[in-house]
Amino acid sequence: MVYTPDPKPEAGYFFRSDHFSFAKRGVPAVSFGSGNDWIDGGVKAGRAAKQEYTARHYHQPSDE
Repeated sequence: MVYTPDPKPEAGYFFRSDHFSFAKRGVPAVSFGSGNDWIDGGVKAGRAAKQEYTARHYHQPSDE
């Protein structure tokens, strides 16, 4: 595992997150993601999976 900074800070994901209300009150909050550099398939597989999830599942009944 490695740390990488937010690849798209201009998208404002942290500010739109459910835990931002806690952070505004001083409660430490952090977001973790699985990243895109997968063991099987590398960055290409990770990016493809992210694009598929966003296109087909994000904010849909299948979104878990």
